[in-house]
Amino acid sequence: MKSALYSLIIAIVFAGILFYLVGSLSPWNNSAVDLAVERFGLLTNEDFKDFIAQSVREGTIINLLDVKNLIILSVVALVTITSAFSTIHFFLDKLFFKKFYEKPSVFNAVRRGILFSLLAETLVILRLLGSFELYIVVGCVILAILIELLFVMIVGKKGEEKAKRRESEAEKGNLEKEVGMAENSTK
Repeated sequence: MKSALYSLIIAIVFAGILFYLVGSLSPWNNSAVDLAVERFGLLTNEDFKDFIAQSVREGTIINLLDVKNLIILSVVALVTITSAFSTIHFFLDKLFFKKFYEKPSVFNAVRRGILFSLLAETLVILRLLGSFELYIVVGCVILAILIELLFVMIVGKKGEEKAKRRESEAEKGNLEKEVGMAENSTK
């Protein structure tokens, strides 16, 4: 459960950093926003909000955003979401799927946390680009599930191969011990 505690601490620290960055970094490219305000005559708050909503629908909002600040926010959000999801995964895995003396799998929790956070970020990007359609969202979710199944199949096959190698090595070791014992008893 140390891993869950570490993951929780990382999630809390990066959530604090994310909240600080959201408050201090502007997602807007000021020169592009000023140009849009002048070009379209956006004089009131309502005009600007309508313009932003229309830009999101059309997928042109990305032209008004500061990409550098968005990348910084996205990376910190990815770490936060991954750590939070991993923490939840640790607790659920230990509570429902593992025996008392078994440790939850760190690799599985972090892998699924990364996959979940990438899916969330992809959906946000699709929303910003105006491509947030039901069939695209369903396709992204299905792709994430297929990637997870692929990892499980690959890791499962490698695990079976390792188990077979261990069994054959153990059998060889037992045979060598028996042969050694037989030689010692004949002396």
